[in-house]
Amino acid sequence: MISKNIFRAKSQSGFTLLEILIVIIILGILAALAIPVYSAVREKAVKQEAYQQLAAIREAEQRYAAAYNTYTSSFTLLEYDPAAVAPGVTAHYTYTVPTATTAALTVVAARITSIAPTGSTAYSITIDQAGTITGG
Repeated sequence: MISKNIFRAKSQSGFTLLEILIVIIILGILAALAIPVYSAVREKAVKQEAYQQLAAIREAEQRYAAAYNTYTSSFTLLEYDPAAVAPGVTAHYTYTVPTATTAALTVVAARITSIAPTGSTAYSITIDQAGTITGG
């Protein structure tokens, strides 16, 4: 005699295709919302790097001006190298001093666009002898 239990479906466990698709769609929506926010927060942190370096360069320039009565465009004379970063850290800006006279100072941090996130535009941040920051 054949048992009727052979023809019965076993109790199945697991997820249906519909449940898996719904989870994938929800994850996609969350990722679409989170990635732009993450990129904006990351870029804001990168700008903070520029603000800190510009302030440090300005302070070095102020010390140099106090000693020599003029500003300099040479980082070597300032004994400060803004390009020197810790191992494993990426520099996000190039720093220049286009204006350095006895009365005026301008330091520019230009964003390196080759490592900027996709869709970012080139920009620069400037600080003057009074500490006024513009751009960015």
